[in-house]
Amino acid sequence: MRRLFEGRHAYVTRCLHCGHSAPPESSFFDMQVPVRGCASIAVGLRRSFEPSFLTGDNRYACGACGERRDAVRYQEVRRLPPMLLLNLERFAFDMETLERRKTSDAVGVSGSRGRPRPGRRRAGRGPARRR
Repeated sequence: MRRLFEGRHAYVTRCLHCGHSAPPESSFFDMQVPVRGCASIAVGLRRSFEPSFLTGDNRYACGACGERRDAVRYQEVRRLPPMLLLNLERFAFDMETLERRKTSDAVGVSGSRGRPRPGRRRAGRGPARRR
C-alpha cells in the first residue's frame, strides 16, 4: 500500500534575513484540499501551496540568527505517490460560534483524469481516430 499511496513533503519555514531553513520531511498518504470559496479543486490545491508570511508579533525564531525574524512558510512536495488521494476539506471552524460548520460551496473538477490512451475515446471529444 505504501508503494502506491505514500508521498513525501516538507513544511518549510525560511528566514527572510539569512535564508536559513531546516524543513523536516515527512510522509503523507492523502492531500488536504480546501474547498471553501474555491471554484475548483485546482484552485484549492493552489491555495494550499500559497506561502504565508510570519511578521510582526508572529515572527519566526531563527536558529541561525538567534533572533526573531520575518519569515515565509510554505509546503513543498518532495515526491508524489503513483496514486494521489485528495481529501476535500468541507468543514471549517467558525470562530464566532466556536463550532465546525460544513461548507456547501460548489466545487468544480477541471482538467482530465489523466492522459488518454491511444485508441480510447475521451468524453466530449468525438470518436477515437484509427491510425
